[in-house]
Amino acid sequence: MIKRWPMASLGSDKPPWKEPGKPFYQRWLGTTVQTHFQSQDNPTDFHQLLCEAIQQQASHIAFYFKPKSVKVYFRVYGCFDTPRRYQTPSIIAMLNAFLYQYSHKKHEIDQIENFQVALAVPVVNKAMGINETLVLQWTRCESLEGLHIVIKLIRTPVKKRNFHQLGLDAPLTTELQKIIASEAGMLLIVAPRGHGKSTTFAACIEALAPHRKVLTCEKNPRFRWQREHVLPMLRTANPDEKQNLRAQVLLALEQHIDVFGVSEMEDHDTADVAFHAANSGHFVIATLHANDAISAMQRLHEQGITYRQLGQPNVLKGILVQRLVDKLCEYCREPYEDAHWGCTFKRNPTGCEHCTAGVVGRLLVAEVLRFDDRARELLSLGDWIELENYFNDTTAARLQERCQEAVQSGWMDVEAFYALSNQNH
Repeated sequence: MIKRWPMASLGSDKPPWKEPGKPFYQRWLGTTVQTHFQSQDNPTDFHQLLCEAIQQQASHIAFYFKPKSVKVYFRVYGCFDTPRRYQTPSIIAMLNAFLYQYSHKKHEIDQIENFQVALAVPVVNKAMGINETLVLQWTRCESLEGLHIVIKLIRTPVKKRNFHQLGLDAPLTTELQKIIASEAGMLLIVAPRGHGKSTTFAACIEALAPHRKVLTCEKNPRFRWQREHVLPMLRTANPDEKQNLRAQVLLALEQHIDVFGVSEMEDHDTADVAFHAANSGHFVIATLHANDAISAMQRLHEQGITYRQLGQPNVLKGILVQRLVDKLCEYCREPYEDAHWGCTFKRNPTGCEHCTAGVVGRLLVAEVLRFDDRARELLSLGDWIELENYFNDTTAARLQERCQEAVQSGWMDVEAFYALSNQNH
């Protein structure tokens, strides 16, 4: 049964999506909680939608709003599944009711700004065997096609892993352990967004010696630390409060901190305080969004860190560059004859009962670049070609070589390898 919209409250005899002067989703706001559709085809409880997403191991839920309908997608292993189509007022009413229940500021969807709404929500469904707490990060943007809302599902506490469980082999693990054993300096974890930097960051923190005291500075905390001597600090996105970040961190570092962990070194303030800590006898573990080591150095330079600062003796100890690639399903992967590789495998987009669209999780490929005096000298000069050649000569296996091994073993799609190679070169 469908309840019609209240014409009097809208002040018009036209359907809300045809009323001029406002985006269509705003015309529903304030009226849809009482007037949403009640058919069985439309969800009325957001918790049920969350349970379905958890059961399918989705990392995001995406809502694409149209005037009369909403497409809802689950993002599973980096791919969007088949959309579910619902009626616009029903979804807006459901989301508004959920936000009103869990948001301290009683948000509605027209009040959400990017990365400003993070809600801790308990999700319980005995029939599905689900009992956990999620942190939901809501992002909202308006496009020419309509309103888009994407919700990132973060499970708390996220299960922390050691280097072996991450998929790092023995040589890479040994290199990382040597770096994080340093008394001072910096380890930089580099990858594009969504490629597992936070999990590797947590593994590095947990791998530190038990006696070392750690200060973490995170914008979106994802872990509850189990080790002793951890002082977590929340980094705000408010520009006014950002000015006090340096003073707060420097004050905290006075409490006999050995290691400073910075998640997402995204602006001048965080980069500046991280390098100050690395120069003042602390060991720093930081993450940065970039494609490779060279672009990471260039990003830091754009954030106000000079090449001379980057190349100072005993500051930059090493860079871990990583990617998460789709791991092919061994039951339905398709043989593929490639001119260069010969007989390899590619993803079966239809999938089978053992996978999702031909994918059974994600595979970590990584490289560890150690910085010695020669590498720091080339870095301080900004000689990227010579620095890249030097890493090729001194690193046992570069990232591309690791991907080649994954292709040859049949776990990585050869077309995905070519896409990654084009991205890095």
